[in-house]
Amino acid sequence: ENDNNDGAPPKGGELVIALNPAILGGDDWQAHCDGFFERLEALDGVRLPGARRHQNREDTGLRHINAELVEKIQGLKA
Repeated sequence: ENDNNDGAPPKGGELVIALNPAILGGDDWQAHCDGFFERLEALDGVRLPGARRHQNREDTGLRHINAELVEKIQGLKA
């Protein structure tokens, strides 16, 4: 958001377009999308937006915590 502080709307915005894939792509749209995404991911250096975030959410292993950051946060308690 880039607000010019004059009380008017910010300089910028968002556009949201919602499409119903069943209407646009027919009954087999999910299979088509799955196949398309698989082919994309098979390309060297290509990943889908959000793929890393979703993979990280599934990772329930140990976490490495920055000790300096923990000390800084604990120092904020008063």
